[in-house]
Amino acid sequence: MANNHHHHSLNISAPPHPPPLRYCLRRRWPPKRTGTVWTASAHIITAVIGSGVLSLAWATAQLGWVAGPVVMMLFSFVTYYTSTLLAACYRSGDSVNGKRNYTYMDAVRK
Repeated sequence: MANNHHHHSLNISAPPHPPPLRYCLRRRWPPKRTGTVWTASAHIITAVIGSGVLSLAWATAQLGWVAGPVVMMLFSFVTYYTSTLLAACYRSGDSVNGKRNYTYMDAVRK
């Protein structure tokens, strides 16, 4: 009795190579801004709601019904304060007409 083994070959292809350096050097800098209010809102919501909402019930259970909401309000003020600091770092010098900082390193150097 002969054993018939069917060999299936997997076609594993390598990912495409990154673009050549000359292409990277020709890319537009600063990059063209294509975001909208809706995409910005979606990114903010996913960043804020993401893991924070998943751990909110556990944190409230650990802290209790009094300390839980108090700590939640405290951290909401910390989040608001740090987001205003980050928004203020977007432009150097004048907040309306100052030079834009496109990266965190640009903002830190000023």
